[in-house]
Amino acid sequence: MLWRFPALVLVRFRGPILLAFSGVLVISSWRFFFLYGECGDCGYELFASTATLMVFLAGVWAVIVFLGLFFHPPWKQGVYPADPPLSDPSGQDSVPDDRV
Repeated sequence: MLWRFPALVLVRFRGPILLAFSGVLVISSWRFFFLYGECGDCGYELFASTATLMVFLAGVWAVIVFLGLFFHPPWKQGVYPADPPLSDPSGQDSVPDDRV
């Protein structure tokens, strides 16, 4: 059960995490394209470090998406396993209607 905790944390907060990683990908691509011309002799080093960072972050992004789809597939009912069903198997609402 302990091995599932990091995966569940990643899945629970996957939206902000993916947004942050996407931002870092954009910033690192900006870093490469705008600083490449001003760097002079360090162009290859800058390209290698930026490309490595972008590939690593894209891999992390893919792992988070995979974990999200694996643990909480969107085609199943409910977002998280603790969510109550929308209706019980008998077809009646799970929450009684007390309105008059």
